[in-house]
Amino acid sequence: MRRDIIYTLLMTSLLVSCSEEFITNKVINHKINFSIGFSEEKTRLATTENFDTSFEVGDEIGLFIFKKRVGEEVSIENTDIYVDNKKMTYDGDSWNLESPIYYTNDGTILDIYAYYPYSEGATATALYYNASTDMCDLLIASALNIEKGTQPVQLIFEHALSLVQITIDKTEKVANFNDSLNVFFNGIISGEYNLINKEFTSDPNADGVICKMELFGEADPDYRTYRAWVPEQRIDSGMVLSIIQLTSGKEILSSKDVTSPINLLRGRVSRFNITVKQEIEKQIRYSVYDKYPKYGETIGIVVSTWNGGLNGKAMSIVDLESVQWSTENVLTGANDVIDAIGNNMKIQSITDWETKYPAFKVCSDYGEGWYLPSLREASIFLSFGWIGNAADINNNLSKIEGSDQIVRRASYLTSTEFNSDKISKMYPDNGANEPMWKDEEGLIRAFYEF
Repeated sequence: MRRDIIYTLLMTSLLVSCSEEFITNKVINHKINFSIGFSEEKTRLATTENFDTSFEVGDEIGLFIFKKRVGEEVSIENTDIYVDNKKMTYDGDSWNLESPIYYTNDGTILDIYAYYPYSEGATATALYYNASTDMCDLLIASALNIEKGTQPVQLIFEHALSLVQITIDKTEKVANFNDSLNVFFNGIISGEYNLINKEFTSDPNADGVICKMELFGEADPDYRTYRAWVPEQRIDSGMVLSIIQLTSGKEILSSKDVTSPINLLRGRVSRFNITVKQEIEKQIRYSVYDKYPKYGETIGIVVSTWNGGLNGKAMSIVDLESVQWSTENVLTGANDVIDAIGNNMKIQSITDWETKYPAFKVCSDYGEGWYLPSLREASIFLSFGWIGNAADINNNLSKIEGSDQIVRRASYLTSTEFNSDKISKMYPDNGANEPMWKDEEGLIRAFYEF
């Protein structure tokens, strides 16, 4: 047999037998395999009634791997990063990497750190968590001083957070209760977690912020159970939980007083049972340019008030999606220059209005009761002209994180119909208005009356 054919067959056999290995410069780099599991002692935070923990299809974890010499104990700052936040995804049977990871051949050993859920751009020493927005576990695992071998590396996950569970007996005092709960939490709810030293550094601006709790289980007519994950901490005596929920314009208040300190431990559950003994209709007064709502996530800015601030008008803090006023050219009767709510109600009485009238749909999607403004409202609150307040509104929007400025050289849609083919649009720069085709797109700000 020819020598070149024998060599080809030999190399083919070698490559097949080393399908789990990478060959470079005649040195075999073994692929790193992983075995994923849970600690029996610290896996009580989860989504089941008994606090069992399990991964689901599509879950993603992040991996950090650092190199160091055998026998060396070096700080993480001086350790060579080998794998930087690589994603591994669960398919229901196994965990899969986008590309394999191999052991090194340079005389180093590996420290491996993992976390769930995966976050793009995360670092091993600063995993950011915020209980006002993130309703999920923060799981961590590590495997240290790993040398080259053929056995899977075990990553045993445990919880980095503490679970707070609140069960509320509504009694007859509460007619309606939403499926999420805003809680004024007298403790830490946000900050950065360090995978290496397993320490949480709290956000210094987190005091007094709201912890968002999600409904757990079925919505019982008499009870609601809510859960939130927060950093491990000690809460000294005093009020630990102050519960506020806005329902149909009413503010339901309740609290849990603490007579002795409470330790919220990592991987453990703290349960609170609260009976709502009374329903308090607290009258919330607003001033112009206040954030709206006063409690919870800011989505609007108050632009006018009456009745001593108990009632008023708010405008969305951002421009909504740029869409058409309508997809059909027919008279709708939504032609009032002042009554925006009336215009919106006329549109929403039309069959299939969500599809036919996109501008009204995006306002409705912004929140219940939000609407497309009338020409008069736009001329006052979106205009830099002589009757407009846009300059002052922009100045106050600049103080609200995540807000958009009113665009001076643009045009905004209004709910005021001009004829069967056109609507009235408004130019912020000078407050002028003119007709535009209904199938043209324009900027949109949603409004709300409280």
